Amino acid sequence: MYKDIPPELKSLLDERRLLIISVSKAVRQSKVTALARNKYICEVADKIVFVGVNEKSSLFGLQEEFRNKLLP
Repeated sequence: MYKDIPPELKSLLDERRLLIISVSKAVRQSKVTALARNKYICEVADKIVFVGVNEKSSLFGLQEEFRNKLLP
């Protein structure tokens, strides 16, 4: 994702306040790898917030699947 971590992200990583996740070594993400990444994040998250998701959104299925983790 980054050859060099930008300084503004480095401090967050050092403080363990930022996690960078990639499920692919590809330079650019495809729909399949983006969905895999988003599903993984939903699986490991304690709570999830989806904003602006509707039936046409690619995130709609994940919102339905992980409804039990949604913040009220």
